[in-house]
Amino acid sequence: MVAMEFFGLRNLYKIYEFVCLVNIIESLTKLGYSITKESYIDINDPTIKRPLNEPNNHYCFEKDNRFVTLLYEPKAMLVRKAINTVPNGTLIDLAHYSNQTWSPDFVLQVEQNNSLETHIFDAKYSNLSTVQKYHIEDCILKYITK
Repeated sequence: MVAMEFFGLRNLYKIYEFVCLVNIIESLTKLGYSITKESYIDINDPTIKRPLNEPNNHYCFEKDNRFVTLLYEPKAMLVRKAINTVPNGTLIDLAHYSNQTWSPDFVLQVEQNNSLETHIFDAKYSNLSTVQKYHIEDCILKYITK
């Protein structure tokens, strides 16, 4: 019963991702951003409430007319489903053709003066040389944004 309260953190990499989530949120608040929204979003079914063992996955921040959206484990849209009406900042998966898609650990979107920057982060519980040797090539170009 107690394990349910720890957001399903059963693996070291999930604990690391959760610590990264907390650190990103703390860093933004230390930079003077105010949290304006926290929620759980399931792109396949928006009516689903946050499961007990999952953290919120959608956070909005604001500071001086700059808006930041932090998404935790968002699902990328399949390229075959992407059409001209896809909103800016939408993740598009170029590699999969089935319903399984990439899901980065974090997406940070910064909007200011009608400009949108999208930053994609994949947390790796590894040292720098291991990431450079084994992971970086797989992470690069895994996603594009429209």
